[in-house]
Amino acid sequence: MVCTSNERAGHSMNEPRLGRLRGPGHDASHVEPIELFYDVVYVLAVTQLTRHLLDDLSFRGAIETLILFLAVWAAWIHIAWLTNYLDPRERVMRVLLLALMLVSLVMSASLLEAFGGYGLAFGGALSASLLIGQTYGLIAVWGRDPIGMVFERVLIWWVPVSALLIAGGLMDGSARLVAWGVAILVMYVVTATGFPLPRLGHAMTTDYTISGEHFAHRCYLFITIALGETILVIGTQFARLPRDAPTMGAFVLAFLGSAGLWWLYFDRDAEAGIGAISAAADPGRLGVWAYTFFHVPLVAGVIVSAAAFELTLAHPNSEVDVATACLMLGGAALFLFGLALFELEISRASVVPPLIAIGGLAALTPVATVATNLGLLAATTAVIAVASMSLTMGRRIVVESGAHERGWTKRRRASASRRSR
Repeated sequence: MVCTSNERAGHSMNEPRLGRLRGPGHDASHVEPIELFYDVVYVLAVTQLTRHLLDDLSFRGAIETLILFLAVWAAWIHIAWLTNYLDPRERVMRVLLLALMLVSLVMSASLLEAFGGYGLAFGGALSASLLIGQTYGLIAVWGRDPIGMVFERVLIWWVPVSALLIAGGLMDGSARLVAWGVAILVMYVVTATGFPLPRLGHAMTTDYTISGEHFAHRCYLFITIALGETILVIGTQFARLPRDAPTMGAFVLAFLGSAGLWWLYFDRDAEAGIGAISAAADPGRLGVWAYTFFHVPLVAGVIVSAAAFELTLAHPNSEVDVATACLMLGGAALFLFGLALFELEISRASVVPPLIAIGGLAALTPVATVATNLGLLAATTAVIAVASMSLTMGRRIVVESGAHERGWTKRRRASASRRSR
């Protein structure tokens, strides 16, 4: 049987503890300052990922960046799950988060040379984050709450994953790429399948008794961090470039592109996601799929777009090359794909508008063969703007029709009630 948050809170209050489980109401949903402070480390991580991608615009460079990004996201979301269960207002939890913050800072600072001289630092820091957080969670709740069984399963899986990460850090070249690729693949597969183990079986999403509102807030704050990277890139590049017409045009278009991505997610989907997971009978399912998995292409799309904005600002009049076209069109397409998956999961809404927008981006491929970087950025930004407006109108129609239907139903019930009297 899985305890409710009320049962968990009441249970934990009467026993010695290393960490207090989150209770209902404000305690369950509020994002604490220590959580926001912890997230600051990931501002550096996102910046380093963008730099890593730009430093090697090749297929191998893209694969390396993908592996590093998936590792960074796994490290962050792992701690987001942990702080969703254990109250970060407890001093011992704050100390733990500061320790994990230091480890994550080492991981983030090692990203640029993760496939170079800092492989062991990156793999060791990521492993430490996974093992320390999960070990503490298991000790803190063991015997007091059924979620301890989940912590146990996760910790058992994180041991071989960490061994692969550390072993990969000791390897060179393609061997490191393969070792880390396998480790990341295992992490995501076992997360999707409930951390299955012989005899113990696997966890059900109903076992994840999370505070949905808190978890959704944590994830959309990470989207904000990623979008902040685009603004940082745009502003930093603009500050050191000549203020000629092409640079000014690229500056404005890049900002509009970033604002369009923000609008696509935050106009309604962020709040709709909070409402959906807060009211869900199985919030753990949405936590796994809508947030842990379907936010991956959203964040990846923002990072790739940031790289495209930097290249365009630096070379607005250059002819589009393959790498720039892939970054510009691929970043926006990744974001729209993640948005479609997210909307489908939280509301079973139509995914036609985002898919049409992805089709519009694909249609720009021939344009990329003859356009300048500035011209392709203008076309891509136009597609994002149209997608933003169409999704906004579609959502407004749905909301207004729903309100009209509810009003009509109320009037019909009132009329029937008067006739019965």
